[in-house]
Amino acid sequence: MITTRRETLRSIAALLFLPSGLAMGTRVSSGSFLDAVRSGDLGSVRALLSMDPTLAQAKDGVGRSAFVLAHLRGHVAIAETVRATGLELDLVESAFAEDWERMEALAKEHPAQLHALHPVGGTPLYAHAQVGSVSLWRLRNLGCLPDEVPAGGTGFTPARGAVDSFFESWARITLTDLLSNGSDPNARQQGGDSVLHGAVRRRSGLLVTLAIRKGAQVDAQDDAGRTPLDLAVELGWEAGQRLLEGHAELVRDNRSSRLARDANRELIEPEDLSDVDWRAQAEVTGNSHFNLSKVKELLAGDRRLVWSRSPEDELAIEACGHTGNRPIIQLHLDHGAPLSLPTAVSLGDMETVRWWLERDPTL
Repeated sequence: MITTRRETLRSIAALLFLPSGLAMGTRVSSGSFLDAVRSGDLGSVRALLSMDPTLAQAKDGVGRSAFVLAHLRGHVAIAETVRATGLELDLVESAFAEDWERMEALAKEHPAQLHALHPVGGTPLYAHAQVGSVSLWRLRNLGCLPDEVPAGGTGFTPARGAVDSFFESWARITLTDLLSNGSDPNARQQGGDSVLHGAVRRRSGLLVTLAIRKGAQVDAQDDAGRTPLDLAVELGWEAGQRLLEGHAELVRDNRSSRLARDANRELIEPEDLSDVDWRAQAEVTGNSHFNLSKVKELLAGDRRLVWSRSPEDELAIEACGHTGNRPIIQLHLDHGAPLSLPTAVSLGDMETVRWWLERDPTL
């Protein structure tokens, strides 16, 4: 048999980076390969793939691929090495790879996958929430629901799953995003756990403080009747115990002006849009960022759409508020939208800003 120069060099490279205890010609188990992936051993991963490229298809006992396991541990170089073998990515893997074009194509072709259980333990949003992503909005805009929990998984919402991210910094990034964009910190889930219970289990003062700031109930009880404070005591986490005992001193987001008053400072009630498909509402909120003429057209068809919300729980007037588009802000106000403190700031309406702050300085 004739061996090419490339094959010879490849064999030498594999030998140089071969994991300890393995000799050339040894059949490598998928378990050994996945161990190298999890540990971040790039040299071994390359060598093993050189010996057996089919290892790129390896999955662990619950069906998580090598590509997914690498991303869950932050080993991006390993993930890309695995992908370079010609791996065909699924919807979740495409999101991990930030291959948005493929992700959107798969979502369009198989929309049920946006709500289905992935081997990671939940929906694609749940999976993406575990890798410190700043692009969760892409999945929400495709239809992933903030607190969806498919049967057979971990039983946790994306927000609760985010708490268990490999790095605390990832958990902070994604939990801030989720709890600011429609996820419920008090959603009851597996074992009666809450996001705050999860933060205590992680012994993270940063995540406890964040959850409470975003509205987590400090007296919530799990199925065993334990509050987060009870759990901290049980775990012997003294710093967490002190933090929870003094929770009254912690900062809370104050959003009480959000839906309270219209431009005339009259009390208002949001319209019931339960009969309006989320896509129709998303069209209003999306165009409210920048497209005045389209928003006029949409509101002319149904005035109630001024109360549209995006999949991220963003009101139409909040969309133009954070982009500073004053003509669209004014259009929504003319149709009865709320004039919150942040919207008044964006509009430059200092009289209303002062009025709100005189009523409630904590705003």
